[in-house]
Amino acid sequence: MGSINKHLGQHPLRARARKLNEGILVIRFEMPFNIWCLGCNQHIGRGVRFNAEKKKVGDYYSTAIWSFRMKCHLCSHWMEIRTDPKNSEYVVTEGAKRKMEERSAEELGIKAPLGLKEAEMMQNNPFFRLEHQVADEKVAQVMVPKLSAIQTVNERTWKDDYEASRLLRKKFREEKQLMNEERSRVDALRSKLSIDLKLPKEREEDVVMARNLGLDRRKTESLSEATKRIRDDSIFGNRPNIKKLSFGDEIDEPLDLVPKRMLRPRKE
Repeated sequence: MGSINKHLGQHPLRARARKLNEGILVIRFEMPFNIWCLGCNQHIGRGVRFNAEKKKVGDYYSTAIWSFRMKCHLCSHWMEIRTDPKNSEYVVTEGAKRKMEERSAEELGIKAPLGLKEAEMMQNNPFFRLEHQVADEKVAQVMVPKLSAIQTVNERTWKDDYEASRLLRKKFREEKQLMNEERSRVDALRSKLSIDLKLPKEREEDVVMARNLGLDRRKTESLSEATKRIRDDSIFGNRPNIKKLSFGDEIDEPLDLVPKRMLRPRKE
């Protein structure tokens, strides 16, 4: 029967293998250091990724030397970087210039390799070898507890791969649900206000300001209601015991038309 790729007459790697007959495979290459493009003189930082053509161009003893050709994403200028097995390094061979940033092994947090002279002394001088052995043992005493702690954390976290993966998926689903709810709320608000602008994310200070504006509005409304009540109230105060009289009704007692508080004598 064969595979579906054979049936369709295509390579499993699709477009990445379009130059495979020339020994070229298209891969995703990450820039190992900072460089300057010679085509546009623009800086390209370490870690920027390119679609690069990978090809074997030679050997250093039994180690292959690989070439990576790519175009600058700013000006489409071709650049080439090759591996250097002899010095365990990458070298720029075409189209770019490396930005020199020499750093010592101590700054990088690694142990510097021994030079030829030191390697010869390690082999022929027992006292020199003993000094290095003592120094290595001291470094090991410091590093072993740290490495053990890291290993313990990793084992505790990934002991049950299925459970750890399940928890991660659950967390991602919850975060995605919250994002969808927030997006729906924002879309509804934009539709209500008939605006076609991207609304910024809500901030805590915006919420506090909105609450304060609501309190001020309620205070203003309460003041308006109080003013209206005072304006509509009678100047004689509340008289709940006053009876309404019709024409022809007999009056049993004299009407107190003037409030008693207005008949009090003034203080000299």
